Amino acid sequence: MKSILTTLLCLLILAGCTGSESTAAASGDTNGPYINMVQYEFSTTVGNPIDFSNISGYDDVDGLLPTSLRGYVNYEQPGDYYPSIVCTDLSGNETAIPITVHVLNTPDPIPSASSEPAPSMESTTCREGKDPDQPCSVVLSDDLSSYRTIYEGEGGYESCIRAAEGDEAACEIIKTNDGSFWGYGLK
Repeated sequence: MKSILTTLLCLLILAGCTGSESTAAASGDTNGPYINMVQYEFSTTVGNPIDFSNISGYDDVDGLLPTSLRGYVNYEQPGDYYPSIVCTDLSGNETAIPITVHVLNTPDPIPSASSEPAPSMESTTCREGKDPDQPCSVVLSDDLSSYRTIYEGEGGYESCIRAAEGDEAACEIIKTNDGSFWGYGLK
């Protein structure tokens, strides 16, 4: 009886050790989510926090995910701050993209007629795009939400086709805001 209890105790201890594997490895999901952003440097003035809530993440297993800001930004003190936009999928895989936030004491001066013109909105938005307020190279969150899984780039076609086999799912092309090819989505 004592040897059976000892054996059970050893098995429980071993099970506890193997149970400490990461959730990601245990689930087979080892890829971090993609963070959908094209701008990595932001400027604001003292007292005007930046809203990063429009930045989303996407995971090939978990779908759309929220992001958060990790790091310190004091919007009451001028200076440069270096936080990260972070997204963690349900398996614990994390993607962190470092950004720069410039908190300025006063707004940038308006250029005079003799200085260079300010960059137009055309360089940061896509007038002919599906959403004219977004950059041309971004994949719109609404477009991604209809897919169970997405695959970025030309290499994603084979993975999408394999995932669709034996299922009534279909692989569709996903395009950026301006209609350029981005990848494939499994419906």
